[in-house]
Amino acid sequence: MSTTPTEIANQIFSILKIANEKDDARTEEAMNGMLEFAFGHIHMLKGLGEKQRIASIWHLVELGGLPLIIDLLQPTHPAFSMGMTLMGMIFKDENLLSHKIGKRVFANKKFLPACESGMKMTNDGMMPLLVSQVLHNTMKTASSQQLKEISDFGTIVKQTVELLKSNPAGKDDWRLLFVTVDMLLLWETANAHKILDDNKHFSILMDLLKPSKRAIVEQHEPLLNRVLGTLFLWAMRSRHTKDEKLVAERKRLFSYVAKLKESVPEAFTLPDEVDGKKPPGPHQAATTVNICIGMDELSQGVEESAFPLHLTLKSRVKNWDAIEKDAEKKVRSPEFEKMYKDQKKMKEQAEQLKKGPVVDISSDESSDESSDEGSGGNKEKEGKEKMQKKKTKPLKQKGDDEDDDEVEKDDTVGESANEGHPMKVDETKDETLDAKAVMGVIQEATILKTQGTTYFRGEMYEDALEIYEDAVAVLAKVTQKNADVDGERAKLYGNCGECSLRLNRFEETVKFCDKSLACDATFFKSHFRKAKAYQAQGKTEDAVTEVKKVLNTDDTNKAAMKLLRDLRKKSVDDGEAKMKESN
Repeated sequence: MSTTPTEIANQIFSILKIANEKDDARTEEAMNGMLEFAFGHIHMLKGLGEKQRIASIWHLVELGGLPLIIDLLQPTHPAFSMGMTLMGMIFKDENLLSHKIGKRVFANKKFLPACESGMKMTNDGMMPLLVSQVLHNTMKTASSQQLKEISDFGTIVKQTVELLKSNPAGKDDWRLLFVTVDMLLLWETANAHKILDDNKHFSILMDLLKPSKRAIVEQHEPLLNRVLGTLFLWAMRSRHTKDEKLVAERKRLFSYVAKLKESVPEAFTLPDEVDGKKPPGPHQAATTVNICIGMDELSQGVEESAFPLHLTLKSRVKNWDAIEKDAEKKVRSPEFEKMYKDQKKMKEQAEQLKKGPVVDISSDESSDESSDEGSGGNKEKEGKEKMQKKKTKPLKQKGDDEDDDEVEKDDTVGESANEGHPMKVDETKDETLDAKAVMGVIQEATILKTQGTTYFRGEMYEDALEIYEDAVAVLAKVTQKNADVDGERAKLYGNCGECSLRLNRFEETVKFCDKSLACDATFFKSHFRKAKAYQAQGKTEDAVTEVKKVLNTDDTNKAAMKLLRDLRKKSVDDGEAKMKESN
Protein backbone atom coordinates (compact mmCIF):
# COMPACT_ATOMS: atom_id res chain seq x y z
CA MET A 1 0.00 0.00 0.00
CA SER A 2 0.98 3.65 -0.44
CA THR A 3 2.87 5.12 2.50
CA THR A 4 3.71 8.77 1.79
CA PRO A 5 1.11 11.57 2.16
CA THR A 6 1.29 12.25 -1.57
CA GLU A 7 0.78 8.60 -2.53
CA ILE A 8 -2.16 8.25 -0.15
CA ALA A 9 -3.84 11.35 -1.62
CA ASN A 10 -3.20 10.12 -5.16
CA GLN A 11 -4.73 6.71 -4.50
CA ILE A 12 -7.78 8.15 -2.76
CA PHE A 13 -8.29 10.53 -5.68
CA SER A 14 -8.11 7.62 -8.14
CA ILE A 15 -10.69 5.68 -6.12
CA LEU A 16 -12.98 8.72 -5.96
CA LYS A 17 -12.93 8.97 -9.74
CA ILE A 18 -13.80 5.30 -10.13
CA ALA A 19 -16.55 5.49 -7.47
CA ASN A 20 -18.24 8.33 -9.33
CA GLU A 21 -18.12 6.64 -12.73
CA LYS A 22 -21.38 5.16 -13.90
CA ASP A 23 -20.82 1.45 -14.42
CA ASP A 24 -23.94 -0.70 -14.63
CA ALA A 25 -21.77 -3.79 -14.91
CA ARG A 26 -20.09 -3.19 -11.54
CA THR A 27 -21.13 -5.86 -9.07
CA GLU A 28 -21.79 -5.36 -5.39
CA GLU A 29 -18.75 -7.49 -4.66
CA ALA A 30 -16.57 -5.21 -6.81
CA MET A 31 -17.94 -2.11 -5.05
CA ASN A 32 -17.27 -3.63 -1.64
CA GLY A 33 -13.74 -4.50 -2.68
CA MET A 34 -13.13 -0.95 -3.88
CA LEU A 35 -14.50 0.48 -0.63
CA GLU A 36 -12.30 -1.85 1.40
CA PHE A 37 -9.27 -0.65 -0.57
CA ALA A 38 -10.39 2.98 -0.05
CA PHE A 39 -10.89 2.62 3.69
CA GLY A 40 -7.45 1.09 3.97
CA HIS A 41 -5.95 4.30 2.59
CA ILE A 42 -8.28 6.47 4.67
CA HIS A 43 -7.06 4.57 7.75
CA MET A 44 -3.47 5.36 6.73
CA LEU A 45 -4.43 9.03 6.25
CA LYS A 46 -5.89 9.05 9.75
CA GLY A 47 -2.64 7.60 11.14
CA LEU A 48 -0.43 10.36 9.74
CA GLY A 49 0.95 13.12 11.91
CA GLU A 50 -0.96 16.40 11.87
CA LYS A 51 1.34 18.22 9.44
CA GLN A 52 1.57 15.27 7.07
CA ARG A 53 -2.20 14.79 7.19
CA ILE A 54 -2.72 18.48 6.37
CA ALA A 55 -0.35 18.19 3.40
CA SER A 56 -2.10 15.03 2.15
CA ILE A 57 -5.62 16.46 2.50
CA TRP A 58 -4.70 19.72 0.78
CA HIS A 59 -3.02 17.77 -2.00
CA LEU A 60 -6.21 15.73 -2.45
CA VAL A 61 -8.27 18.94 -2.58
CA GLU A 62 -5.96 20.53 -5.15
CA LEU A 63 -6.16 17.42 -7.31
CA GLY A 64 -9.91 18.07 -7.55
CA GLY A 65 -11.04 15.54 -4.97
CA LEU A 66 -13.47 17.75 -3.06
CA PRO A 67 -16.27 17.83 -5.69
CA LEU A 68 -15.92 14.05 -6.05
CA ILE A 69 -16.30 13.61 -2.29
CA ILE A 70 -19.40 15.81 -2.26
CA ASP A 71 -20.87 13.73 -5.10
CA LEU A 72 -20.64 10.70 -2.78
CA LEU A 73 -22.73 12.44 -0.12
CA GLN A 74 -26.00 11.65 -1.88
CA PRO A 75 -27.76 9.27 0.56
CA THR A 76 -28.45 6.72 -2.20
CA HIS A 77 -24.85 6.60 -3.47
CA PRO A 78 -23.27 3.15 -2.90
CA ALA A 79 -20.04 4.82 -1.73
CA PHE A 80 -21.87 7.17 0.65
CA SER A 81 -19.95 5.86 3.67
CA MET A 82 -16.65 6.68 1.98
CA GLY A 83 -17.74 10.27 1.31
CA MET A 84 -18.90 10.73 4.91
CA THR A 85 -15.66 9.34 6.31
CA LEU A 86 -13.51 11.55 4.11
CA MET A 87 -15.52 14.65 5.07
CA GLY A 88 -14.96 13.75 8.69
CA MET A 89 -11.22 13.50 8.08
CA ILE A 90 -11.11 16.84 6.27
CA PHE A 91 -12.76 18.66 9.19
CA LYS A 92 -11.12 16.60 11.90
CA ASP A 93 -9.39 19.70 13.27
CA GLU A 94 -10.88 23.19 13.38
CA ASN A 95 -8.05 25.15 11.83
CA LEU A 96 -7.18 27.49 9.01
CA LEU A 97 -6.98 24.65 6.49
CA SER A 98 -10.49 23.43 7.36
CA HIS A 99 -11.76 26.99 6.88
CA LYS A 100 -10.14 27.24 3.45
CA ILE A 101 -11.68 23.91 2.44
CA GLY A 102 -14.99 24.91 4.05
CA LYS A 103 -15.15 27.88 1.69
CA ARG A 104 -14.91 25.51 -1.27
CA VAL A 105 -17.49 23.16 0.23
CA PHE A 106 -20.03 25.98 0.66
CA ALA A 107 -19.32 27.13 -2.90
CA ASN A 108 -20.29 23.68 -4.21
CA LYS A 109 -24.00 23.80 -5.07
CA LYS A 110 -24.46 20.08 -4.41
CA PHE A 111 -23.38 20.12 -0.75
CA LEU A 112 -26.35 21.70 1.04
CA PRO A 113 -28.97 19.84 -1.07
CA ALA A 114 -27.20 16.56 -0.19
CA CYS A 115 -27.25 17.46 3.51
CA GLU A 116 -30.90 18.47 3.39
CA SER A 117 -31.80 15.22 1.63
CA GLY A 118 -29.91 13.07 4.13
CA MET A 119 -31.41 14.84 7.15
CA LYS A 120 -34.90 14.02 5.89
CA MET A 121 -34.28 10.25 5.94
CA THR A 122 -35.60 9.77 9.47
CA ASN A 123 -36.55 6.15 8.69
CA ASP A 124 -32.84 5.37 8.86
CA GLY A 125 -31.71 6.12 12.42
CA MET A 126 -28.03 6.61 11.57
CA MET A 127 -28.37 8.52 8.30
CA PRO A 128 -29.52 11.85 9.82
CA LEU A 129 -26.79 11.58 12.45
CA LEU A 130 -24.04 11.04 9.89
CA VAL A 131 -25.24 13.85 7.63
CA SER A 132 -25.77 16.22 10.55
CA GLN A 133 -22.25 15.53 11.81
CA VAL A 134 -20.78 16.44 8.42
CA LEU A 135 -22.81 19.66 8.22
CA HIS A 136 -21.97 20.46 11.85
CA ASN A 137 -18.23 19.98 11.29
CA THR A 138 -18.39 22.27 8.28
CA MET A 139 -20.41 24.91 10.14
CA LYS A 140 -17.77 25.11 12.89
CA THR A 141 -15.34 26.52 10.31
CA ALA A 142 -17.86 28.95 8.79
CA SER A 143 -18.08 32.71 9.14
CA SER A 144 -21.22 34.43 10.45
CA GLN A 145 -22.28 35.27 6.91
CA GLN A 146 -21.86 31.67 5.77
CA LEU A 147 -23.85 30.43 8.76
CA LYS A 148 -26.68 32.77 7.82
CA GLU A 149 -26.60 31.53 4.23
CA ILE A 150 -26.84 27.93 5.45
CA SER A 151 -29.80 28.81 7.68
CA ASP A 152 -31.59 30.40 4.72
CA PHE A 153 -31.12 27.36 2.49
CA GLY A 154 -34.24 25.27 1.92
CA THR A 155 -35.49 23.50 5.03
CA ILE A 156 -32.12 22.97 6.74
CA VAL A 157 -33.13 24.72 9.98
CA LYS A 158 -36.56 23.09 9.95
CA GLN A 159 -34.99 19.65 9.51
CA THR A 160 -32.55 20.36 12.33
CA VAL A 161 -35.39 21.28 14.69
CA GLU A 162 -37.37 18.21 13.60
CA LEU A 163 -34.39 15.95 14.26
CA LEU A 164 -33.97 17.53 17.69
CA LYS A 165 -37.64 16.89 18.36
CA SER A 166 -37.76 13.27 17.16
CA ASN A 167 -34.16 12.08 17.72
CA PRO A 168 -34.43 9.12 15.30
CA ALA A 169 -31.06 7.80 16.48
CA GLY A 170 -32.76 6.66 19.68
CA LYS A 171 -33.90 8.30 22.91
CA ASP A 172 -30.75 7.20 24.72
CA ASP A 173 -28.38 8.37 21.99
CA TRP A 174 -27.28 11.88 22.91
CA ARG A 175 -24.93 12.38 19.95
CA LEU A 176 -27.59 13.57 17.50
CA LEU A 177 -29.06 15.80 20.18
CA PHE A 178 -25.67 17.40 20.79
CA VAL A 179 -24.95 17.95 17.10
CA THR A 180 -28.35 19.51 16.35
CA VAL A 181 -28.35 21.72 19.46
CA ASP A 182 -24.82 22.95 18.69
CA MET A 183 -25.92 23.81 15.15
CA LEU A 184 -28.77 25.89 16.61
CA LEU A 185 -26.28 27.59 18.94
CA LEU A 186 -24.03 28.46 16.00
CA TRP A 187 -26.97 29.97 14.11
CA GLU A 188 -27.99 31.88 17.23
CA THR A 189 -24.52 33.38 17.60
CA ALA A 190 -24.60 34.30 13.90
CA ASN A 191 -27.87 36.25 14.39
CA ALA A 192 -30.05 33.97 12.24
CA HIS A 193 -32.84 34.95 14.60
CA LYS A 194 -35.86 35.09 12.32
CA ILE A 195 -35.53 31.62 10.83
CA LEU A 196 -34.85 30.15 14.28
CA ASP A 197 -37.83 31.86 15.86
CA ASP A 198 -40.07 30.91 12.94
CA ASN A 199 -39.24 27.27 13.67
CA LYS A 200 -39.80 27.72 17.45
CA HIS A 201 -36.35 26.37 18.28
CA PHE A 202 -36.58 27.78 21.81
CA SER A 203 -39.73 25.78 22.53
CA ILE A 204 -38.17 22.47 21.44
CA LEU A 205 -35.03 23.19 23.47
CA MET A 206 -37.14 23.94 26.54
CA ASP A 207 -38.83 20.58 26.15
CA LEU A 208 -35.44 18.97 26.79
CA LEU A 209 -35.48 20.60 30.24
CA LYS A 210 -38.79 19.05 31.23
CA PRO A 211 -38.42 16.75 34.25
CA SER A 212 -39.57 13.81 32.11
CA LYS A 213 -36.82 14.41 29.50
CA ARG A 214 -34.10 16.10 31.51
CA ALA A 215 -32.20 12.95 32.51
CA ILE A 216 -30.25 12.61 29.25
CA VAL A 217 -29.34 16.31 29.33
CA GLU A 218 -28.13 16.16 32.94
CA GLN A 219 -26.05 13.04 32.24
CA HIS A 220 -24.07 14.70 29.44
CA GLU A 221 -22.55 18.01 30.50
CA PRO A 222 -21.60 19.15 26.94
CA LEU A 223 -25.23 18.72 25.86
CA LEU A 224 -26.49 20.66 28.90
CA ASN A 225 -24.00 23.40 28.08
CA ARG A 226 -25.26 23.80 24.51
CA VAL A 227 -28.95 23.64 25.44
CA LEU A 228 -28.62 26.29 28.15
CA GLY A 229 -26.24 28.40 26.04
CA THR A 230 -28.69 28.59 23.14
CA LEU A 231 -31.63 29.33 25.43
CA PHE A 232 -29.60 31.97 27.27
CA LEU A 233 -28.93 33.87 24.03
CA TRP A 234 -32.62 33.65 23.13
CA ALA A 235 -33.63 34.84 26.62
CA MET A 236 -31.25 37.81 26.38
CA ARG A 237 -32.56 39.05 23.06
CA SER A 238 -36.22 38.49 23.97
CA ARG A 239 -36.16 40.14 27.39
CA HIS A 240 -37.73 43.37 26.10
CA THR A 241 -40.56 41.58 24.31
CA LYS A 242 -44.16 42.58 24.86
CA ASP A 243 -45.52 39.57 22.99
CA GLU A 244 -47.69 37.69 25.49
CA LYS A 245 -46.80 34.28 24.05
CA LEU A 246 -43.08 34.95 24.28
CA VAL A 247 -43.48 36.30 27.82
CA ALA A 248 -45.21 33.03 28.73
CA GLU A 249 -42.42 31.02 27.10
CA ARG A 250 -39.83 32.94 29.09
CA LYS A 251 -41.68 32.15 32.31
CA ARG A 252 -41.74 28.49 31.31
CA LEU A 253 -38.00 28.57 30.69
CA PHE A 254 -37.23 30.11 34.06
CA SER A 255 -39.47 27.60 35.83
CA TYR A 256 -37.43 24.78 34.25
CA VAL A 257 -34.22 26.54 35.28
CA ALA A 258 -35.49 26.69 38.88
CA LYS A 259 -36.24 22.96 38.84
CA LEU A 260 -32.84 22.26 37.31
CA LYS A 261 -31.26 24.24 40.14
CA GLU A 262 -33.05 22.02 42.66
CA SER A 263 -31.92 18.90 40.82
CA VAL A 264 -28.30 19.90 40.13
CA PRO A 265 -27.43 22.67 42.64
CA GLU A 266 -23.69 22.27 42.04
CA ALA A 267 -24.18 23.55 38.48
CA PHE A 268 -25.30 26.91 39.89
CA THR A 269 -22.39 27.52 42.24
CA LEU A 270 -18.98 28.70 41.12
CA PRO A 271 -16.34 26.55 42.86
CA ASP A 272 -13.46 28.17 44.72
CA GLU A 273 -10.96 26.52 42.39
CA VAL A 274 -10.71 24.04 39.52
CA ASP A 275 -7.52 21.99 39.22
CA GLY A 276 -5.84 24.30 41.69
CA LYS A 277 -6.76 27.45 39.77
CA LYS A 278 -9.45 30.08 40.06
CA PRO A 279 -12.33 29.12 37.72
CA PRO A 280 -12.93 31.38 34.70
CA GLY A 281 -15.58 34.03 35.05
CA PRO A 282 -18.43 34.75 32.59
CA HIS A 283 -16.25 37.21 30.70
CA GLN A 284 -13.68 34.46 30.10
CA ALA A 285 -15.54 31.24 29.32
CA ALA A 286 -19.09 30.03 28.68
CA THR A 287 -18.80 27.12 31.10
CA THR A 288 -21.96 25.30 32.15
CA VAL A 289 -21.69 26.79 35.65
CA ASN A 290 -21.37 30.33 34.27
CA ILE A 291 -24.34 29.80 31.96
CA CYS A 292 -26.45 28.37 34.80
CA ILE A 293 -25.57 31.32 37.06
CA GLY A 294 -26.29 33.79 34.24
CA MET A 295 -29.63 32.15 33.49
CA ASP A 296 -30.56 32.11 37.17
CA GLU A 297 -29.74 35.81 37.51
CA LEU A 298 -31.65 36.61 34.35
CA SER A 299 -34.74 34.90 35.76
CA GLN A 300 -34.53 37.32 38.70
CA GLY A 301 -34.05 40.39 36.53
CA VAL A 302 -30.36 40.65 37.41
CA GLU A 303 -27.83 41.07 34.60
CA GLU A 304 -24.50 41.31 36.39
CA SER A 305 -23.19 38.08 34.82
CA ALA A 306 -25.52 38.13 31.83
CA PHE A 307 -23.81 40.86 29.82
CA PRO A 308 -20.23 39.53 29.95
CA LEU A 309 -21.50 35.99 29.40
CA HIS A 310 -23.43 37.12 26.35
CA LEU A 311 -20.27 38.64 24.90
CA THR A 312 -18.39 35.40 25.53
CA LEU A 313 -21.01 33.24 23.85
CA LYS A 314 -21.30 35.55 20.85
CA SER A 315 -17.56 35.27 20.27
CA ARG A 316 -17.99 31.54 19.56
CA VAL A 317 -18.11 32.17 15.81
CA LYS A 318 -14.60 33.07 14.72
CA ASN A 319 -13.80 35.81 12.25
CA TRP A 320 -12.10 33.35 9.93
CA ASP A 321 -11.40 35.91 7.22
CA ALA A 322 -9.49 38.09 9.68
CA ILE A 323 -7.63 35.04 11.00
CA GLU A 324 -6.73 34.06 7.46
CA LYS A 325 -5.43 37.52 6.61
CA ASP A 326 -3.43 37.63 9.82
CA ALA A 327 -1.93 34.23 9.08
CA GLU A 328 -0.81 35.40 5.66
CA LYS A 329 1.20 38.17 7.29
CA LYS A 330 3.02 35.92 9.74
CA VAL A 331 6.18 34.02 8.97
CA ARG A 332 5.30 30.36 8.72
CA SER A 333 7.33 27.58 10.27
CA PRO A 334 9.70 25.73 7.88
CA GLU A 335 7.46 22.62 8.01
CA PHE A 336 4.36 24.62 7.15
CA GLU A 337 6.15 26.48 4.39
CA LYS A 338 7.35 23.18 2.93
CA MET A 339 3.80 21.92 2.65
CA TYR A 340 2.48 24.92 0.78
CA LYS A 341 5.19 26.45 -1.37
CA ASP A 342 5.33 24.43 -4.62
CA GLN A 343 2.02 24.90 -6.41
CA LYS A 344 3.50 24.41 -9.86
CA LYS A 345 4.84 20.93 -9.10
CA MET A 346 1.55 19.87 -7.56
CA LYS A 347 -0.43 21.05 -10.59
CA GLU A 348 1.89 19.18 -12.91
CA GLN A 349 1.22 16.01 -10.99
CA ALA A 350 -2.53 16.60 -11.19
CA GLU A 351 -2.27 16.83 -14.97
CA GLN A 352 -0.15 13.68 -15.10
CA LEU A 353 -2.70 11.84 -12.98
CA LYS A 354 -5.43 12.70 -15.46
CA LYS A 355 -3.36 11.44 -18.39
CA GLY A 356 -1.99 8.17 -17.08
CA PRO A 357 -0.56 6.20 -14.17
CA VAL A 358 0.15 7.91 -10.89
CA VAL A 359 3.65 9.37 -10.78
CA ASP A 360 4.92 10.12 -7.31
CA ILE A 361 6.82 13.27 -6.48
CA SER A 362 9.64 13.35 -4.01
CA SER A 363 8.15 15.89 -1.63
CA ASP A 364 4.77 16.32 0.07
CA GLU A 365 4.42 19.93 -0.95
CA SER A 366 1.22 21.74 -1.67
CA SER A 367 0.28 25.31 -2.42
CA ASP A 368 -1.30 27.88 -0.22
CA GLU A 369 -4.52 29.47 -1.35
CA SER A 370 -4.29 32.91 0.13
CA SER A 371 -7.32 35.03 0.75
CA ASP A 372 -7.18 38.21 -1.26
CA GLU A 373 -10.15 40.04 0.12
CA GLY A 374 -9.51 43.75 -0.04
CA SER A 375 -10.25 45.88 2.94
CA GLY A 376 -11.03 49.08 1.01
CA GLY A 377 -12.20 52.32 2.55
CA ASN A 378 -13.51 55.71 1.60
CA LYS A 379 -11.22 58.67 1.08
CA GLU A 380 -11.62 61.22 3.79
CA LYS A 381 -10.75 64.80 4.59
CA GLU A 382 -9.93 66.58 7.81
CA GLY A 383 -11.37 69.76 9.38
CA LYS A 384 -11.70 72.73 7.07
CA GLU A 385 -9.62 70.93 4.44
CA LYS A 386 -12.49 68.44 4.11
CA MET A 387 -14.85 71.14 2.98
CA GLN A 388 -12.26 72.18 0.41
CA LYS A 389 -12.20 68.57 -0.93
CA LYS A 390 -8.60 67.88 -0.07
CA LYS A 391 -8.19 64.09 -0.21
CA THR A 392 -6.41 62.03 2.43
CA LYS A 393 -5.70 58.32 2.82
CA PRO A 394 -8.42 56.08 4.30
CA LEU A 395 -8.26 56.14 8.06
CA LYS A 396 -9.89 53.77 10.46
CA GLN A 397 -10.16 53.28 14.17
CA LYS A 398 -11.17 50.11 15.89
CA GLY A 399 -13.57 51.87 18.21
CA ASP A 400 -16.44 52.56 15.81
CA ASP A 401 -17.12 48.87 15.35
CA GLU A 402 -20.81 48.91 14.64
CA ASP A 403 -20.17 51.25 11.76
CA ASP A 404 -17.87 48.67 10.22
CA ASP A 405 -20.82 46.31 10.35
CA GLU A 406 -22.93 48.97 8.66
CA VAL A 407 -20.38 49.26 5.86
CA GLU A 408 -20.44 45.50 5.30
CA LYS A 409 -24.21 45.25 5.25
CA ASP A 410 -25.30 48.50 3.64
CA ASP A 411 -22.14 49.91 2.06
CA THR A 412 -22.62 52.94 4.27
CA VAL A 413 -20.28 55.90 4.56
CA GLY A 414 -16.72 55.24 5.66
CA GLU A 415 -14.90 56.28 8.81
CA SER A 416 -14.43 59.91 9.69
CA ALA A 417 -10.90 61.21 9.38
CA ASN A 418 -10.73 62.15 13.02
CA GLU A 419 -11.11 58.47 13.96
CA GLY A 420 -7.78 57.48 12.49
CA HIS A 421 -5.29 59.23 14.71
CA PRO A 422 -4.05 57.98 18.11
CA MET A 423 -6.02 59.39 21.00
CA LYS A 424 -4.18 62.32 22.60
CA VAL A 425 -5.51 64.49 25.37
CA ASP A 426 -5.38 68.24 24.99
CA GLU A 427 -3.64 68.96 28.26
CA THR A 428 -3.72 72.72 27.82
CA LYS A 429 -7.48 72.80 28.34
CA ASP A 430 -7.76 70.28 31.16
CA GLU A 431 -8.82 72.57 34.00
CA THR A 432 -10.76 70.00 36.03
CA LEU A 433 -9.20 66.61 35.23
CA ASP A 434 -5.58 66.00 34.36
CA ALA A 435 -4.54 64.17 31.20
CA LYS A 436 -4.30 60.77 32.89
CA ALA A 437 -7.78 61.09 34.41
CA VAL A 438 -9.28 62.14 31.08
CA MET A 439 -7.70 59.15 29.37
CA GLY A 440 -9.16 56.89 32.06
CA VAL A 441 -12.64 58.27 31.42
CA ILE A 442 -12.26 57.74 27.67
CA GLN A 443 -11.11 54.15 28.23
CA GLU A 444 -14.09 53.50 30.54
CA ALA A 445 -16.46 54.79 27.85
CA THR A 446 -14.67 52.75 25.17
CA ILE A 447 -15.26 49.53 27.13
CA LEU A 448 -18.97 50.27 27.23
CA LYS A 449 -18.97 51.17 23.53
CA THR A 450 -17.41 47.79 22.71
CA GLN A 451 -20.16 46.05 24.68
CA GLY A 452 -22.80 48.10 22.89
CA THR A 453 -21.30 47.18 19.55
CA THR A 454 -21.62 43.48 20.36
CA TYR A 455 -25.32 43.92 21.01
CA PHE A 456 -25.69 46.01 17.87
CA ARG A 457 -24.16 43.24 15.79
CA GLY A 458 -26.50 40.81 17.52
CA GLU A 459 -29.38 42.98 16.28
CA MET A 460 -30.29 43.81 19.90
CA TYR A 461 -30.65 47.50 19.19
CA GLU A 462 -32.50 48.49 22.37
CA ASP A 463 -29.70 47.06 24.49
CA ALA A 464 -27.01 48.59 22.32
CA LEU A 465 -28.69 52.01 22.53
CA GLU A 466 -28.89 51.79 26.31
CA ILE A 467 -25.19 50.94 26.63
CA TYR A 468 -24.12 53.66 24.19
CA GLU A 469 -26.07 56.20 26.27
CA ASP A 470 -24.34 54.89 29.41
CA ALA A 471 -21.01 55.50 27.68
CA VAL A 472 -22.07 59.08 26.88
CA ALA A 473 -22.91 59.56 30.57
CA VAL A 474 -19.42 58.37 31.51
CA LEU A 475 -17.85 61.02 29.26
CA ALA A 476 -19.84 63.66 31.15
CA LYS A 477 -17.25 63.31 33.93
CA VAL A 478 -14.98 65.46 31.75
CA THR A 479 -16.41 68.95 32.11
CA GLN A 480 -13.64 70.86 30.38
CA LYS A 481 -13.35 71.27 26.62
CA ASN A 482 -11.41 68.35 25.15
CA ALA A 483 -11.15 67.44 21.47
CA ASP A 484 -10.77 63.71 22.01
CA VAL A 485 -13.71 63.51 24.39
CA ASP A 486 -15.83 65.46 21.89
CA GLY A 487 -14.74 63.03 19.15
CA GLU A 488 -15.74 60.01 21.23
CA ARG A 489 -19.02 61.67 22.19
CA ALA A 490 -19.76 62.36 18.52
CA LYS A 491 -19.24 58.70 17.61
CA LEU A 492 -21.36 57.48 20.52
CA TYR A 493 -24.24 59.79 19.64
CA GLY A 494 -23.82 58.62 16.04
CA ASN A 495 -24.10 55.01 17.20
CA CYS A 496 -27.23 55.91 19.16
CA GLY A 497 -28.62 57.40 15.98
CA GLU A 498 -27.90 54.21 14.05
CA CYS A 499 -29.70 52.13 16.69
CA SER A 500 -32.73 54.44 16.56
CA LEU A 501 -32.67 54.21 12.77
CA ARG A 502 -32.77 50.40 12.96
CA LEU A 503 -35.66 50.67 15.42
CA ASN A 504 -37.56 52.92 12.98
CA ARG A 505 -37.56 55.80 15.49
CA PHE A 506 -36.65 58.40 12.91
CA GLU A 507 -37.26 61.60 14.86
CA GLU A 508 -35.04 60.25 17.61
CA THR A 509 -32.41 59.42 14.98
CA VAL A 510 -32.32 63.03 13.82
CA LYS A 511 -31.92 64.30 17.40
CA PHE A 512 -29.02 61.93 18.11
CA CYS A 513 -27.33 62.92 14.84
CA ASP A 514 -27.69 66.61 15.68
CA LYS A 515 -26.02 65.98 19.04
CA SER A 516 -23.26 64.07 17.27
CA LEU A 517 -22.60 66.90 14.82
CA ALA A 518 -22.66 69.46 17.65
CA CYS A 519 -19.71 67.57 19.15
CA ASP A 520 -17.87 67.12 15.86
CA ALA A 521 -19.13 68.85 12.73
CA THR A 522 -16.79 66.74 10.56
CA PHE A 523 -18.35 63.39 11.60
CA PHE A 524 -20.25 63.01 8.34
CA LYS A 525 -21.76 59.61 9.13
CA SER A 526 -24.32 61.51 11.16
CA HIS A 527 -25.31 63.48 8.06
CA PHE A 528 -25.80 60.18 6.23
CA ARG A 529 -27.95 58.76 9.01
CA LYS A 530 -30.03 61.93 9.12
CA ALA A 531 -30.54 61.59 5.37
CA LYS A 532 -31.79 58.02 5.78
CA ALA A 533 -34.10 59.06 8.60
CA TYR A 534 -35.53 61.91 6.51
CA GLN A 535 -35.93 59.54 3.57
CA ALA A 536 -37.94 57.14 5.74
CA GLN A 537 -40.15 60.04 6.86
CA GLY A 538 -40.77 61.11 3.27
CA LYS A 539 -38.82 64.35 3.72
CA THR A 540 -37.00 64.04 0.43
CA GLU A 541 -35.63 67.60 0.21
CA ASP A 542 -34.19 67.45 3.73
CA ALA A 543 -32.65 64.09 2.92
CA VAL A 544 -31.03 65.48 -0.24
CA THR A 545 -29.56 68.37 1.76
CA GLU A 546 -27.96 65.99 4.25
CA VAL A 547 -26.58 63.54 1.73
CA LYS A 548 -25.04 66.40 -0.24
CA LYS A 549 -23.12 67.35 2.90
CA VAL A 550 -21.64 63.85 2.88
CA LEU A 551 -20.62 64.19 -0.76
CA ASN A 552 -19.14 67.63 -0.13
CA THR A 553 -16.81 65.86 2.27
CA ASP A 554 -16.25 62.69 0.25
CA ASP A 555 -17.41 62.86 -3.37
CA THR A 556 -16.43 59.22 -3.98
CA ASN A 557 -18.73 57.70 -1.35
CA LYS A 558 -20.73 55.03 -3.18
CA ALA A 559 -23.45 54.68 -0.55
CA ALA A 560 -24.08 58.41 -0.51
CA MET A 561 -24.14 58.59 -4.31
CA LYS A 562 -26.64 55.74 -4.46
CA LEU A 563 -28.85 57.36 -1.84
CA LEU A 564 -28.78 60.65 -3.74
CA ARG A 565 -29.81 58.86 -6.96
CA ASP A 566 -32.67 57.16 -5.11
CA LEU A 567 -33.82 60.46 -3.64
CA ARG A 568 -33.72 62.26 -6.98
CA LYS A 569 -35.67 59.45 -8.62
CA LYS A 570 -38.24 59.72 -5.82
CA SER A 571 -38.53 63.47 -6.46
CA VAL A 572 -39.07 62.88 -10.18
CA ASP A 573 -41.64 60.15 -9.52
CA ASP A 574 -43.49 62.35 -7.03
CA GLY A 575 -43.49 65.22 -9.52
CA GLU A 576 -44.90 63.06 -12.29
CA ALA A 577 -47.55 61.71 -9.94
CA LYS A 578 -48.65 65.25 -9.03
CA MET A 579 -48.84 66.22 -12.72
CA LYS A 580 -51.08 63.23 -13.45
CA GLU A 581 -53.34 64.17 -10.53
CA SER A 582 -53.61 67.79 -11.71
CA ASN A 583 -54.47 66.66 -15.25
